Amino acid sequence: MKKIVTTFIAVALACTSLFAQDFNAAKEKYDAACAAVENSDDANAVKLFQEAISIAEAVNADNEDLAAKIEELVGACKTYIPTIMLNQAKALVNAKNYEAAINELTNVASTAGNYGKEDIAAEAKAVIPTCYLGLGNAALNEKDYTKAAGFFQKVTEIDPANANAYLRLGMSYSRANDDKAVEALNKAAELGQANAANKELASFYLRKANNEVKAKNWAKAYEYAANSGELAPSANAYKIAGLAAYSAQKWDECISAYEKYIAASPNAKDLNQTIYRLADSFDKKGDKSKACGYYKQIVSDPNFKAYAEERIKALGCN
Repeated sequence: MKKIVTTFIAVALACTSLFAQDFNAAKEKYDAACAAVENSDDANAVKLFQEAISIAEAVNADNEDLAAKIEELVGACKTYIPTIMLNQAKALVNAKNYEAAINELTNVASTAGNYGKEDIAAEAKAVIPTCYLGLGNAALNEKDYTKAAGFFQKVTEIDPANANAYLRLGMSYSRANDDKAVEALNKAAELGQANAANKELASFYLRKANNEVKAKNWAKAYEYAANSGELAPSANAYKIAGLAAYSAQKWDECISAYEKYIAASPNAKDLNQTIYRLADSFDKKGDKSKACGYYKQIVSDPNFKAYAEERIKALGCN
């Protein structure tokens, strides 16, 4: 705000009333504040406007004309003060000085509310989530996931419909291997961030599946890998699901997962190992035709030749 109208009150040239003299002192502060604004000295302008209010409100008007002038001056000051403060706060936001901006915006909202300027108070409050998002993003980039989650949680408390905040909250939890990621990412998806949320959740489940594979907890490994594949189809998810199901002797689940894996990655380095497990799974199920078909595909591989030939002969494959 660079321009303020300074001639909103016509002060009488001859003021003999002591009260009018006090009002003139308030008017001088007001004019000085306007000049400070014109010189981009916003901090001093706010101080001078506040002083003008203090002097004016202490005046006991002895006539209606003076009372009206006091009311007009005080009203103008109470409009300009939070407006200037809001502009200062926004400058802090633009400079990415988010912590200082939050303090200033909170002060703006309080001051504007006290002055009855609810529109300015609402505008100040509406900017605060942007600051917490900025702080959260910085912490997320620094891989301080606990700190990031705290900032994003603040946003969801202020603005429960903020899909981006829930997405970022879920990402923070996910990368900290915290199961609270599931709730946050599902909420983000519900609020319109389904693609990004499901992609992150799929990665979260895949990491958990890998951990369960290391622990040889095959049931959980399969569950997490299957969930990952449903959210964001990937060769790696199908591969882990196939391994877990094969290790748990869940032949149908193994076959389904490994067939999807081959379709997604037909030139995989472990293709013949996968085909062997498919052949063995069909063999264990008693599906002779399918087992024979897969055994024949690996009979030329030295690693599987002997066993494949043995099973082809045992099964009487044509």
